[in-house]
Amino acid sequence: MSFINSKITSPIFTGIFITSLILLLFISSISYRQMRSTDESGKQVTHTYRVQLLLAELFSDLKDAESSQRGYILTHDSTFMKQMNIDLEKFPVVFEKIRSMTVDNKAQQQRLGYLNALIKRRIEILNETLAQSNRRMMVSEAILTSDALKSKLLMGKNVMDLIRREITEMGEMEMKLLKDREEKHQDEIAFNPIMLFLLAFFSLIVFIASFYKINKDGKELKVLNQKILNRNRDLEQQILSEFTESFAVYKTGDEFFNSLTKDIAAKTGLDYVLVGELAKAGDQNVIKTFSFSEFGQVSENIQYALAGGPSEQLTPGNLYSFPAKCRFMFESNRLFQQFKVEGYIAYALSDAYGNAIGLIAVMDKREIKEINYVESLLKIAAKRAELELDRTLNSRLLAAKNLELERQNTELASFNHVASHDLQEPLRKIQTFISRISEKETTNISPTGKEYFERIQISANRMQMLIDDLLTFSRTNKADQIFESVDLNVLLENAKHELAQIIEEKDAHIQSVHLPTLNVIPFQFQQLLINLISNSLKYSKPGITPLIRITVEIIDGKNIPSTRAEHQKKYYKISFIDNGVGFEQQYAENIFVLFQRLHGRSEYTGTGIGLAICKKIVENHQGFITAEGKPNTGAAFHVFLPAS
Repeated sequence: MSFINSKITSPIFTGIFITSLILLLFISSISYRQMRSTDESGKQVTHTYRVQLLLAELFSDLKDAESSQRGYILTHDSTFMKQMNIDLEKFPVVFEKIRSMTVDNKAQQQRLGYLNALIKRRIEILNETLAQSNRRMMVSEAILTSDALKSKLLMGKNVMDLIRREITEMGEMEMKLLKDREEKHQDEIAFNPIMLFLLAFFSLIVFIASFYKINKDGKELKVLNQKILNRNRDLEQQILSEFTESFAVYKTGDEFFNSLTKDIAAKTGLDYVLVGELAKAGDQNVIKTFSFSEFGQVSENIQYALAGGPSEQLTPGNLYSFPAKCRFMFESNRLFQQFKVEGYIAYALSDAYGNAIGLIAVMDKREIKEINYVESLLKIAAKRAELELDRTLNSRLLAAKNLELERQNTELASFNHVASHDLQEPLRKIQTFISRISEKETTNISPTGKEYFERIQISANRMQMLIDDLLTFSRTNKADQIFESVDLNVLLENAKHELAQIIEEKDAHIQSVHLPTLNVIPFQFQQLLINLISNSLKYSKPGITPLIRITVEIIDGKNIPSTRAEHQKKYYKISFIDNGVGFEQQYAENIFVLFQRLHGRSEYTGTGIGLAICKKIVENHQGFITAEGKPNTGAAFHVFLPAS
């Protein structure tokens, strides 16, 4: 019923709106004319006032010239003569203004002609009177009496009276025009409010009608949009359910993209379907396809530039819908021209960080009809395509990094070979020759030479230690080590046996609780024990018996000071606590860095690699190592290893 009412009321409202609009335009045009007429009548009134003022100015200037003439005759002062000339020069200008302003009034033009002749005559009389006055000064009274001068003055007066009468009659005529024009102007001013009221009234009617119609149409449009939205949701749900079955049988990589493009081509019946990654070719953005479907069949992959096309600026999650006339709208796009594309719809693909990484698109040689269906289809397919494209790109990146890692491992193996053979061989010879010289040629060497040989021997020995430590560190990087279940107490005894000489020299005491049996890389863990114990022995305090306590306990992962520890796991905490020189706690992280030393070589021997080796070994066992220190009190190293 509401649909029928809308059908009936719509033409009525349209008719009312059009009628009101016509009336509004009609009244507006009348109002405009009325305002123009009012403005024109006002100008006419002003025009009349100006003519009257100019007439008065003309007569005033003429009177001023006449007064200046009398002053000159009486005094013969040249100042009066100059003023008269100034006044006479104004006449042509003022007269021309009056003539141009009364050009539409024939009666006034006729009077102006007569007035012009009178003024010229008056000016002639002025000049003749001045000439008479000048001759009177030059000759005797017998030749030129004052009666002649009086005659000229009287003649000038008569002409001036005629001029005054003519200007007065012209002013009266202008006054009559002024009265008529003022009456007309007042009538037009009085009519203006009526027109403005009518204009406002019909404007209000049009506004109310427009507001009602817009509000009514807006509500209907809202309902219609909701219906369209619901329909699109149903359509997307239908497409999603259809794709759910298809996605279940899709594989990965190229097979996935080929299956996807063929499936979209089958569902839409469009000529071309493509999925590709965003790449660079020189300074241009291009799409390199993973799959390109041509008339329902997977074809050879293509590469095309985005420049000149609808998706030139690729924005993540953006839909580019141009269902018709693509070749006409994008004449410079080679893709459209090559495949004679008329319809084009595409969706930009993005990675997990919101960066544009590719495009999924359909194209056809004809106009695309089912726009909503195709758009919904691409949006749903894009979500699955984004995951696979992101996985593919990450796999490619991972493969590149693996190749780089293999190259670095090869270089490291080469370094190990060089360090094991090429570096150690000349070093051993240097040490051998130094030993022979020291044994056999000691008596022939000066004390300074002996000191130099001792320094050379110390440097060679330090070089040997550095090479040995570097080899040990590099071996800890190898990934092919085998874990074995080993009793750590056995490894500890082996380590103490390895360090027996220095332990005996320093008269050190090592106290240890019973250690657990763990899955470890035996030779690496034994190296860890050797390095930690030897580190405590090396940094023992002079004159004090070194004491090293080894303890063990099981703790929760959440209590380990490392972000990589798993809170739900249990860990063995094996601590090595000594009473040596210790260190400032601010250096607790630095001491595990390769080649980092807290003391000079003259104070303590070492290469700065031992603790770095410890850290690497612990990390190889999926564990963590930390250090605590206090100057002149001692240090503690804590090794955390998974309990299972």
